[in-house]
Amino acid sequence: MRIFLAGSRGFVLELEALVLPAPRGGHGRGAPAAPRPRTVGFDPTRFGMLAAVLQRAHVALFRGAEVFLNVPGGLRALDSARGDPACDLAVLAALLSSATGVALPATALFLGEVSLTGELRRGVPRLESRLAAAAKAGYETVYLPAAAMAEASAIERGAGEAWTLVPVGSASELAKLLDPDWLGPDAALLSGG
Repeated sequence: MRIFLAGSRGFVLELEALVLPAPRGGHGRGAPAAPRPRTVGFDPTRFGMLAAVLQRAHVALFRGAEVFLNVPGGLRALDSARGDPACDLAVLAALLSSATGVALPATALFLGEVSLTGELRRGVPRLESRLAAAAKAGYETVYLPAAAMAEASAIERGAGEAWTLVPVGSASELAKLLDPDWLGPDAALLSGG
C-alpha cells in the first residue's frame, strides 16, 4: 500500500497493515480481549485513533481485532509531533485492505485527514507538491476529500494528462469505493440502517 507524504520535498512512502481476528479469552468468559493497535514508524496515538474509527464504523470486521501498521525501511511517517494528517486516508485504506483481503490499486494514492467521526476534513496541505512527486512515481488515481477536488482537478499529472480523482467523504464511503461487495454483515451499519 503506497502513500505519498511531503516534508520540505515530496516523496513516496509505503505502508503495510495487518489486521488479525480478535483473540479469544483475556476475561475468562470467552469475550474478545481489548484491541491493541501497534505501529512502527507512525505516530502511535494517531494510529490508535484511526483504528478506533474503523472499529466503530465496521463493527464486524474490527471488533477486538489486533491491528498493526508498519512503515518499511526504517522511515517514519511524521511531519510533526502528531504525524502528517494527510496520511490518515492511506492508513484506513491499508487497514481495510488487510481486513477484507481486497487489494488496493497499485497506481492509487490516498490523501486526507480523517476526523473521529470518520469524516474526511478539509483539503490536503501542499497538494500540488504532493501530486508532483506522485506523478513522477507513476501514480494515476487519487482518493481525496471532496473539499480538495477543485484544487486537484486544476493540477496536471504531466504532459497534459489529467488525474483520475475519486472524492471520499468518510471511512465508510472509502470502504464502499474500494469494494462494494465485501460489506457483508456491516452493510446495514454502513448505509445508516
